[in-house]
Amino acid sequence: MAQIADTFDFSDSFAIAFGTIAAQPWITGAFTAVLLPLVLLRLFWPLPEQRGRIEISTILSAVVLAVIAFTMTVTYRSPWTLVGAVAFGAVLAAIRRFARSGELRRFALAATGRIALIAGIGVLVLAVVDDEPWMGEEHITTTTRGTFDGYVLEESPGFLHILTADRAVLVLPSSTVTRRELID
Repeated sequence: MAQIADTFDFSDSFAIAFGTIAAQPWITGAFTAVLLPLVLLRLFWPLPEQRGRIEISTILSAVVLAVIAFTMTVTYRSPWTLVGAVAFGAVLAAIRRFARSGELRRFALAATGRIALIAGIGVLVLAVVDDEPWMGEEHITTTTRGTFDGYVLEESPGFLHILTADRAVLVLPSSTVTRRELID
């Protein structure tokens, strides 16, 4: 882990985050289907203590989640993220509208009020379940180790840091690498 963290550059955070989101589309789709209606309900039907306040973070969250839902629908040709978001939103709205008390109403209100906590848990679930690195796998040929598959974590002057399939980090001189080919 320390060797991987050593190659991490914080300027790559955005690419890493979106690479992680795209790596497990079924989890990301379910996650988005839950978060999108919660954010939209918070924006258009706020809790009593939130009335009169529109937060920029809520608007930005709604836009980002809507874009993710649309992108996942178009990219994977599957409407299930949007269908799931509409269904979950309809259930939450019905509970808020018709349940005057009870566990279901408390659940709906708590979920709408704790979007950041739910989002944090979702990101942690994605991090635990996603076993694919954020970059593409390559077929690498070297003069010293032969041919193997791995993920190039960093290209520093004169060296390549490569994550192998067995999760070992190799540091190889660039001069020993004769060919690199992205695996589809």
